[in-house]
Amino acid sequence: MELCAGSAILSSEASKKGFQTFAVDHELNRFATKSKIFLLDLSKDESRQLLFEMYHNMKPKWTHMGLPCGTASRAREKPVTDRLRKHGAPQPRPLRDQNHLLGLSNLTEYEMQRVNSANDVYRTAECVLFLIYTLDLWVSIENPERSWLWAILALLVKERGDPGYTDWYFNLTDTTFDACMHGSNFAKTTRLKGSPGIFDNLAGRCDGSHNHSNWKVQKIGQQWVFNTAAEAEYPKVLAERMVDAVAAKLPKETLENTCRLFRLDLLRQANKQHRLGEQLIPEFKRVSFLSRVPQTGAFKVIAQPSTAGGNDKGHAMDLETGPQNSQLQYKIGFYFSPVEHFDRALQLRHPALEFNVVPDILRRNLFDLCTMGTHAMAQKRIASLKEIMKLKASVGCGRRTVAQGHGTSRERCD
Repeated sequence: MELCAGSAILSSEASKKGFQTFAVDHELNRFATKSKIFLLDLSKDESRQLLFEMYHNMKPKWTHMGLPCGTASRAREKPVTDRLRKHGAPQPRPLRDQNHLLGLSNLTEYEMQRVNSANDVYRTAECVLFLIYTLDLWVSIENPERSWLWAILALLVKERGDPGYTDWYFNLTDTTFDACMHGSNFAKTTRLKGSPGIFDNLAGRCDGSHNHSNWKVQKIGQQWVFNTAAEAEYPKVLAERMVDAVAAKLPKETLENTCRLFRLDLLRQANKQHRLGEQLIPEFKRVSFLSRVPQTGAFKVIAQPSTAGGNDKGHAMDLETGPQNSQLQYKIGFYFSPVEHFDRALQLRHPALEFNVVPDILRRNLFDLCTMGTHAMAQKRIASLKEIMKLKASVGCGRRTVAQGHGTSRERCD
């Protein structure tokens, strides 16, 4: 799971290694993406609920967060040259400091809106961190080394008041490196806070063996543009090394199994059943290894003992954890009863409709997006909002009515 994915190059490289990836970003994402993006505004409360459902269904082994640092950037403290200022270049001013991590008190309305929106994204990120902690998953968070983000996240984690969670967060490993050592043209000092023992080998400061691009401001058309976007995009080399670091910590067969299951899922959704696919209703309720054949019950002897002998005491063993001397025992499959089989059949869904890792609300949104398009979805939302406004007007629950009837200026319909 890649949150605030930007160009999604990390997801792109991970999919090449066999990961099933899910990249998330806002609809105003300014990067040219290299992987499919699921549009989600992380500043919204409903997005947190959706992520809660997704994580409990999908349980992604690794989550990476490239959280936006525009309002938390210390680059705002760098002065623009007098020459550029004379030509009209703007001088961004700091929006936070160590005593006002959630925003300075003298911000303009526009600046406050930006800061509050970023704070909401950070709160969503903290909620995801808590999910990762409770589900025992892996995480990595990237931002400039001096960004105020690190102090903000620490503040939000402490506010939750969970000692175990707080200890877990502060025991995440901080890996510091200069981006130029991993394929970037910029000497940006970056911090990667992640699960211990995974990204340690990425640490390293610039060795001076290469040239760097300069931080600059330039006028394009009528707008002044800072090249922070170019700094923010992960270089391909860094993405490859991060994916390799995670893959090295996974059991060797994990990615192979993931690729195979992904292929089987695609075939199943295309109404094709592969012989290696999961049975819709298993033939046997259980498979056991026994030293002798039962005298009663509905069963089938799947395999005879390969040689004579064996233990005289019959005992059942699960197929996946069969005894070491299973070749000396009978392999027996026990059938479902007719009632059990019938009950399972009643609950059976068509394989093409099975999306075990995708919540219903996400399925509906994806279907609408693919069939209607973004413009039609926006028009549908506008129409829904108009209907809501008409309903509010028709029942007389406006601000003035409520203030007169209940002595408060809040709308009860909210």
